[in-house]
Amino acid sequence: MNDFSQVAAAVQGVAAVYYVYNEVRRLLEVRRLLPNDPERDPGIVGGSPEGQKNRGGSRGPDSRLESGIQDPKDGDHHDGENQRYLKLLREKFSTDYLTYDPKKLCEVYPDEKAIAPLVPYKEEICWVGSTLQKTLAEAGAVRVKRMARPFVLNADTEMRTFQKDALELQKDALKHRLAQVHMGRGDDRVIRLQGYSNNSGGAVLRIQKAEYSDQVQSNLVMDWTDGHALKKSGFETLRAYLSAWYGSKLGPLDEPIMANTIGISVVLYYRTSAGAFLPYLPWRPKGLAVFDGGFHCTASGAAEWSDTGMTFEEIFVKHMYRELCEEVGIARNEIQVMVPLALCREFLRGGKPQIFFAGVTGLSKSELAERRRTCARALELQNELGVTERVDKQLISSDTEDLRKKLLSEPLTLEATANLYYAEKFMEQCRRAP
Repeated sequence: MNDFSQVAAAVQGVAAVYYVYNEVRRLLEVRRLLPNDPERDPGIVGGSPEGQKNRGGSRGPDSRLESGIQDPKDGDHHDGENQRYLKLLREKFSTDYLTYDPKKLCEVYPDEKAIAPLVPYKEEICWVGSTLQKTLAEAGAVRVKRMARPFVLNADTEMRTFQKDALELQKDALKHRLAQVHMGRGDDRVIRLQGYSNNSGGAVLRIQKAEYSDQVQSNLVMDWTDGHALKKSGFETLRAYLSAWYGSKLGPLDEPIMANTIGISVVLYYRTSAGAFLPYLPWRPKGLAVFDGGFHCTASGAAEWSDTGMTFEEIFVKHMYRELCEEVGIARNEIQVMVPLALCREFLRGGKPQIFFAGVTGLSKSELAERRRTCARALELQNELGVTERVDKQLISSDTEDLRKKLLSEPLTLEATANLYYAEKFMEQCRRAP
């Protein structure tokens, strides 16, 4: 995958890392951050490059927030921005099938520890170690175990009726046209995470062949309320049905009525002329199944099954490179470093597994924009979705105030927020590496 010398060479001479996550985190906070607040979460990473004393593998407090909010009026202003941002997330990303409400999602699963306040992902495995060398060693030790039999959604008659109706509705729904495109190719074979183990010898992911339509009937319709079969038994949504079984926790990975197919995503960083690293966070076209019309990870997708791949590298890493090529137009030889950092489960899609990557490209900002502008697959996708926006639109700003203003008009998806949480830890390790 990546050895230490390769990573060190890619990030040599880096002056700073541009930290987007901290500003998003501040907008997600539901209460004021006071300097002596004993409940302030010490595990959040973010802030400006200066004074970062607790980055890397440790999870110390954000030094930029040590000053806190000194004036109550400042706190009122922050609370107002927070409510605006949460409302914007709900209104912009919610669909008839998924309610995009970080606060509510964390309340539904109080026994699952979110990776950060109002970032509704549960960490299963983190490969970010205390040093860059340990991170690379952990990431390089991940293995896979292939299950012999493919996955089949299993349900009683009532649930099966719910699933069939959901599949038909998803095919026709305007906001889920990408699912229709996928199934139009003959129902892509994707990867279900049946379970995993994690010990001193490294993580082992137990994977199973599934179909893309499996998640369309389960993980993608958690909050569907319109006249479905489960209402006959008193359940307003699939989420409510599962909560009746599992209470305030996510169901197990091997729950037979849930596809739990693996998503993969990456945040790539590029170097500015001043020597700083910036994340490339492009605009996500409208009309996608989830997270449409917002700033997102550099690339993402549903991990596809491979009949020939036998290793984590051959299956997941290879597919991540392919997504980057298809969505952004970045070739594998233009990526200097790419490392898996964490396996999480997403609250929104009922515990859908997600593998987060981070990486570094040698391309400049203008070269990245040109790659995406001329990327054949990106243009094809936009044509399929009837998108008219510029394909090279990305989240970038000159300072934190400007960034905050942009986020309050065009938010960052929660998947990208979670990906940045880990990516910035990794990039800070790179910056501090000898």
